[in-house]
Amino acid sequence: MTGKSSFQQTATPVHTMDDMLSQRSRALALDQCALSGVSLYGQLTIGIAFYLYAHVSTPGYLSILITLPYLLLMSLGGWWLARQTPSSENAIQWAVGKKAEKPLSLCFSLIFLLDAQLAFYALTAMMQNVLPDMSTFFISLAVALTTAITISGGDEYALHRLTRFLRWIFLLVFLYCAITSLPYGSIGHLFPLLGHGTGSIFQGALWMCGCLGGAACPLIMPQQASTHSALCEKRGAFLRPQFFALLAGACTALLSAYLMPVYALARPETLGWRMLLITHVNPSQMGWSLFLCGQMFLMLITLSAGVTRAAALITHTLRQKNHKPFLITLLLFFLLPIAALDLSAMDALLIQIAPFRGIAALLLMLLLLLCGLIKKRKAAGKEAGA
Repeated sequence: MTGKSSFQQTATPVHTMDDMLSQRSRALALDQCALSGVSLYGQLTIGIAFYLYAHVSTPGYLSILITLPYLLLMSLGGWWLARQTPSSENAIQWAVGKKAEKPLSLCFSLIFLLDAQLAFYALTAMMQNVLPDMSTFFISLAVALTTAITISGGDEYALHRLTRFLRWIFLLVFLYCAITSLPYGSIGHLFPLLGHGTGSIFQGALWMCGCLGGAACPLIMPQQASTHSALCEKRGAFLRPQFFALLAGACTALLSAYLMPVYALARPETLGWRMLLITHVNPSQMGWSLFLCGQMFLMLITLSAGVTRAAALITHTLRQKNHKPFLITLLLFFLLPIAALDLSAMDALLIQIAPFRGIAALLLMLLLLLCGLIKKRKAAGKEAGA
């Protein structure tokens, strides 16, 4: 015996409870950012099919790229507000106070509810295109019931975790469908480069800003203090999913223009047909199945994101968090009638209403930023006087 232990001592990291909670908060923050990015891409795909094909046509990808300043303003504005907000409050309450918080929170909830309505309508239109003999009402009812059962459970963060995983599946599916569709397109379809003119491109950009109205969502939502701090740690972790969603939306519009000429994109087809445009060009049965499943799951996540965000803000405003599962179900059935109406007039109505999401979100964000700057200046003045 040498007096030394024959067993080699090993060193293992010891994690405190604070470290574990911090890791959990960071993971939840990344999950929220992933859901934000996926839902933004879902809204962009709806906007491409709903508006850009018919009104902008081939240069629709330019309309999406032009929305970058709007996305930057909403994202960086929300991030600045979150950085200034104490962890015990949310950004809206800190900026405008408790009395004005309620109406502003309800305004944001209406924006998210309109996001959900468009996703519900697009999903129903796709299923109606695939199952033309089935009643639109029963399709909408099945979507509402399935979504309500899925997202009204006890784990309110399950959707965020699922989306963080599924985003890579979406990426692989859409890349496969895009690559297999390339032989059936033509570079000549991209001309004329300006389509119907620069006016239509900028008008399309203004319309598409409505799809980005929820860009600052993870930063203004009421949430736990630890998650709030984790969201404010790294600006890049929050911005990357949003910019990737914008780039993916532009690539989707560019691929559509590459596959079909200007007159084919603007043809008077149903929304369901336009949402599945790639499947009408690509003859691959596997590509058709993958793209259909990918689009349906994307719309389900976009619908779920809009409804859960609206319900979270409403229950927070009413101080009735225990009623959130019931409210989610109620909101879904509130959205059902418009989704069940297979009318061309409904398309026109939604096209007219949808852009106001972007205008309303911009005005609300500017109001929050102005109030936040005034509050910060007053606080700095008091410190200087003291």
